[in-house]
Amino acid sequence: LGVVIGAFFTFVVLPRITQALAGLTTLPPVTQFLIGAGARAGPLAALAGLASGGGLAAALVWYRANPVGFWHSAWRVPLLGPAMKQGLLARYFNNLSTFLRNGFPLLEALDSARRGLRNPALDRAVDKVRADVTAGVGLPQALAHPIFPPMTRLAAERGEETGHTAKYLGDLSRLLYRQMVTQVQRLATGIERVLLFAVAGFIVFLAVAFLLPIYGSLQDISPYR
Repeated sequence: LGVVIGAFFTFVVLPRITQALAGLTTLPPVTQFLIGAGARAGPLAALAGLASGGGLAAALVWYRANPVGFWHSAWRVPLLGPAMKQGLLARYFNNLSTFLRNGFPLLEALDSARRGLRNPALDRAVDKVRADVTAGVGLPQALAHPIFPPMTRLAAERGEETGHTAKYLGDLSRLLYRQMVTQVQRLATGIERVLLFAVAGFIVFLAVAFLLPIYGSLQDISPYR
């Protein structure tokens, strides 16, 4: 919806406003800036579209060349990246808890829990965990992988001590999910505030640019001068 509104304003509203203002004689700097922006709206929009397409193509090439590195970089994006990672790990540990609760062997549960998630970085981490467990390493030590938060190992240790690994991994999944929701709410609040201030500022700028020359023209034809 935002893209449609922005395109409508750029290609329909702004050119008509600039055409109406261009016929006036003396224009303040803010109005001259608006007219210049309107005259260049088409080329600038085309340039922005090309830049967006080029960035998307570059990201796709990067993903195909190094999918693991791509995801590790994506998870470092402020607010959005941690939320994506927490959501992925919440789903994985929820699946792992479910499989263990239903009596699956650990190695089979580790492998089955990632099916459907289709994340190369997670696949590599799970492969490392499975290899360590196969070599005789305990699950808490095997889960001490950089992709997993430190509380993962703590949950696994507590599960081994009590014999309720599935329960503690399920609790970990719910905790990660709550953290993801918090991150998404922070991101949404930040975007909402930025958009609110941007729209308000643009409306004020547009009003000033449109009304100042009209006021100046009225002053020119005023009989009380």
